[in-house]
Amino acid sequence: MMLASRHLLRRVSPWLGLRLNLLPASRIVSSKLLHASSTYKREVSMGGDNGHVSMEETQANIQDPVATVSSVLLLPSTAMMQIEWRSGGTDMFPYVWLRDNCQCPACFHPVSRSRSLTLAHLNLSVTPSTTQVSEDGGGVEVEWSDGHLSAYPATWLRLRAFNTHQQQLRASTIRLKEALWGCELSENLPEASFPELLEDDRALLRFLQQLEVVGLVFVTDTPTQQGQIHRLAHRVTNIKKTNYGETFLVHNKPDPNNLAYTSVNLDMHCDLPYMAYKPGVQLLHCISQFPGPGGSNMFADSFHGGKILRSLHPLKFNILASTPVDFIDVGVEDDQEYHFINQEPLISVHNDGEMKTVNLNNMVRDSFFRVPPREVNGWYEALLTFRDILYDPQNCITYKMKAGDMVIFDNLRVLHGREGFPPGEGERLLEGCYWDWDGVRSRRRVLQSKLLT
Repeated sequence: MMLASRHLLRRVSPWLGLRLNLLPASRIVSSKLLHASSTYKREVSMGGDNGHVSMEETQANIQDPVATVSSVLLLPSTAMMQIEWRSGGTDMFPYVWLRDNCQCPACFHPVSRSRSLTLAHLNLSVTPSTTQVSEDGGGVEVEWSDGHLSAYPATWLRLRAFNTHQQQLRASTIRLKEALWGCELSENLPEASFPELLEDDRALLRFLQQLEVVGLVFVTDTPTQQGQIHRLAHRVTNIKKTNYGETFLVHNKPDPNNLAYTSVNLDMHCDLPYMAYKPGVQLLHCISQFPGPGGSNMFADSFHGGKILRSLHPLKFNILASTPVDFIDVGVEDDQEYHFINQEPLISVHNDGEMKTVNLNNMVRDSFFRVPPREVNGWYEALLTFRDILYDPQNCITYKMKAGDMVIFDNLRVLHGREGFPPGEGERLLEGCYWDWDGVRSRRRVLQSKLLT
């Protein structure tokens, strides 16, 4: 007899759905954006040139998770269990991993969804005494040498297989793959309706998917009063408080402690690189806009620009990715003094070489260099080459927000700037705040689970 297999499936299914369901890719970005560039087609539609699975492939595997077991073979010499699937193929599961991940109520708390089994009770020498496959192939029961009994649903095992394909599927559901873009994005800007985001969970999920994939979404029809970003944050995640407060107003100020609080031109930049954990997402709500020329925002996908830099000038990319740069912010906000310093390269990469974030902010870049003097000129050459790529009209967009617009973008990836405008000839007032990506992605996964039908 299988040990409460049906109960286990009921208990783990909501958790599985939380991580796996995606709206179809066609509903995330328009077909025009999907085919706007060969980069996008190669990385998303075809699954990428670096081993990433496509969103379409992920969706297909989610919608048709056929997983039934044909047979089980114990391999004592390697301490592995080999499972043969009825659909073909085999997967290997280490004994210790199976015992560590027993899903019975004694080993895994059903409400908190946490492992109750302590490390003190995990025995590296534990082995299966007997195994049994259910008649329908829907699960495997294991009786262990210590007398414990475990049951594993077939679908649960298949999703956690150690093969490369399943590992890539797992990665693609934890974090959606970016779709890099240039000026073609201006032909079909990702948009969402503020009233819909407040009322419609599907609209909110599409917005969060767009934000994660494209990195930039414009929200329309927002009331032109302060506090609207609080209403949207209530639907998504907590606002990240910084030295500028929970929210901040962007407008001309006397004796400003930030250049954003002036009317001068602002180079494209990320916000707050002087923080070791800079905010992941920025929101800017336009309450009133300067009516004359100027005041437009510029945006660039720094990962797209970084990919071009790496392709055309790999040495310069490596210089920017390996040279430490100091960023600093010193001042007073609401009578509270602050002094932030952080050291990062201009381009931060993951261990696998993929870009993690671009820390470009010329306004708060400090004068300290932690490299020999002979290497300084080469760094500046690399910086200016990267700057030229980002400002190439093929690689950036310009958009003048109007009252009632809100722009939300990935602060780790999308650089933003502002055209200067004459002071004293009209009011330009924006309210801003930040989110962290952990909270945003959490909300996306919750909605995916909720809408899993």
